[in-house]
Amino acid sequence: MLADPAILPFIGNPKEERADLPLLPDLGMDAVKSFGSVPLFTRPRDPARRATAAKFTELALDFLTAHEFAHIENGHLDYYAENLGISAMDETSEPPRGLRVRERMLVNQTMEMDADATAVVLNLSSEWGKVVGTFPRPGPEWDYVYDRPGIVSAQWAWAVLTLFRLFGEARLIGGDVTLEPYPRPRLRSVMVQRAAGRVPRPRQLREHPALEGDVLHKIPATIRAAQPQVEEMISQVTGRPEATEGLDDAWGDAGEAQMRRLSTHWRSKLRAELRRFAYQPLGHHSGSEGGAPVGDGDGGVRRSPAPFAPVLTRGG
Repeated sequence: MLADPAILPFIGNPKEERADLPLLPDLGMDAVKSFGSVPLFTRPRDPARRATAAKFTELALDFLTAHEFAHIENGHLDYYAENLGISAMDETSEPPRGLRVRERMLVNQTMEMDADATAVVLNLSSEWGKVVGTFPRPGPEWDYVYDRPGIVSAQWAWAVLTLFRLFGEARLIGGDVTLEPYPRPRLRSVMVQRAAGRVPRPRQLREHPALEGDVLHKIPATIRAAQPQVEEMISQVTGRPEATEGLDDAWGDAGEAQMRRLSTHWRSKLRAELRRFAYQPLGHHSGSEGGAPVGDGDGGVRRSPAPFAPVLTRGG
């Protein structure tokens, strides 16, 4: 995306980039389909834009890794193994059919919400930790960025919200969402932003204006502002008009109702059922009312977390 000079033109020197790049009209999660009919083109030419593109890729992959790790850490996988005899969570299978499918889909959607919220805390805590020196920075060439919490937050949001945008623009009001294994992508994008508002700020940044959020959800302004920029970027590289009806649904009454349904299930049932499977106290990476699980700091911890947990935290 950053090979296009119109994308985030304030990064590096966009004049180094080509203005006649081919469009990606089928951009999505299917890489073969996305690039099958498009001529190859180079990565960003400008060094700063090329380095930023690599950073965005790293942030997106970190989020995906932390999300999948959360399925283990928070006991989701062991819960499925004991209750359903399933030893793996298939990310691409068709929704199951048969008796009690609606109940199972509610469990699955709630777990996805919890995994997203956990990934937000792991990743943003790491990025903000690099700002204040809790975690090491990538190198001195990145000091300009990590000396500016607003840029750090915006970079994270551009990467993660673009990742969710690739899942599509399905609206929240069509079909029966209670029979689907995942919250719809636009809803997950909103829940991720709300979870960002609940991530504890490092002590040195608690009064920093870049991390101050709106009164209701505490979402940092730089993260909230990233969403319309992502919509513009996707439109630019695909050549298609912006489509935000699903996003409007997610911020509106339809989204509120669906988030409340998942949050209620977490508080009233699933959290208690997961406690004996969890490797960490449930709620350690979670939030409060409005679309993310509620943590109470208690436990059911069975054993130490997987050994790569600190690596995720340090690495971003």
